[in-house]
Amino acid sequence: INAEYFFFFVIPQSRDASSNTLDPIHSSLFEPLPIEDSTREFHSTLFIVDLHADSLVWPRRSILDEIDYGHVDVPRLIRGNIGLQGFTMGTSIPPGMNFERNTRPSTFSDPVTLLSIANLWPTATITSLAERVLAQIRRLEKASIESNGKLFFIKTIEDLQLYLESRKVNPHVTAGYLGIEGLQAIDGNIENIDRFATAGVRTGGLVHFFDNEVAGSAHGIEKGGLTELGVKVLRRMEEVGMLVDIAHSSEKTIEDVCQLASKPIISSHTGVRAICDTVRNLDDNQIRCVANSGGVLGVTFFRGAQCGDNLIESIVKSIVHIRNLVGPEFIALGSDWDGLVHVPFDSSQMIQLTQALRNAKFTDQEIRLIMGENILNLFLKYLPTSSTITPSWTSTSRKSHFSSSKLPEL
Repeated sequence: INAEYFFFFVIPQSRDASSNTLDPIHSSLFEPLPIEDSTREFHSTLFIVDLHADSLVWPRRSILDEIDYGHVDVPRLIRGNIGLQGFTMGTSIPPGMNFERNTRPSTFSDPVTLLSIANLWPTATITSLAERVLAQIRRLEKASIESNGKLFFIKTIEDLQLYLESRKVNPHVTAGYLGIEGLQAIDGNIENIDRFATAGVRTGGLVHFFDNEVAGSAHGIEKGGLTELGVKVLRRMEEVGMLVDIAHSSEKTIEDVCQLASKPIISSHTGVRAICDTVRNLDDNQIRCVANSGGVLGVTFFRGAQCGDNLIESIVKSIVHIRNLVGPEFIALGSDWDGLVHVPFDSSQMIQLTQALRNAKFTDQEIRLIMGENILNLFLKYLPTSSTITPSWTSTSRKSHFSSSKLPEL
């Protein structure tokens, strides 16, 4: 029993606590920015959106309860005045993942397989990546139901409009929406795009750390472009109201998407190659591609996509570069919180970025756009309406996907 407990609970929780931290270099060299009273007042008026957190995959951690490790939970989101958090669902990562070159893992060399077992997800999640997505969807849905109105689950324009009205009455609430990180999650079956869209997924990252059946990764072996299936997947995503996310994509994949996409493209969590020269980040032409599509670039926070000792300074430099290149209306935030990364602040301290942007002489209107209004405007235009999705996913799918084993725990 002790060995089983150690394997299923101690190891995953230890990895979570040791990997999802504040950056030790930044924290050892720089004190938190002093916050001016006027910034506190201004920050409280912002609608803040973050496009990317990997919180749902971690076992035995409730996003409803504040904990002393990791980056995201509902109390911290509310304290940080974050109005909408993107919960992106990873399904598979290679052991020893790196920015340069990764092969696709086998089932039992895949760390997410261990996490699926530790989460007590249905046994089908051991071999099916699509089932891993559905388990994480259920986790957010269950958290929203049990949150006593503190966590809204946004699937449609109507959901978002209702939430915005509710937040005017009670600002001490937050909301989440769903994205996928890597469409290896469809298990090679395009019908899973419809399945996920019906369940509430609103953004889809084509790839993650390895090449898949849909597209080439910036970190893969071949680093190719969209496959024949990938072209069909892109078209289907646009039809069902799922924004195409080019984060982690190879140069050829990004080129293909820029040529083929007919709706806005996003990069949910990216850096800027002109500021931090790594394959993980976008160059100026790729930034222009996203802007020309009407999409947004979620500037990320973590060391690796941001360079130098002072990560907040690097984040601001990235935002300045994009603003000067294409304008402030294409900038968003994509922290990568809880994604095995080191960041300068967690979700409770987003005011650090507000102060940093004010210190850099951004106008209040530019800050409003960057901190959340750009993505809010995009969602109000492109989220599906309730009439275009199946509203009964919870009742019809819960039995088929979860009846064979215990429901996923929060």
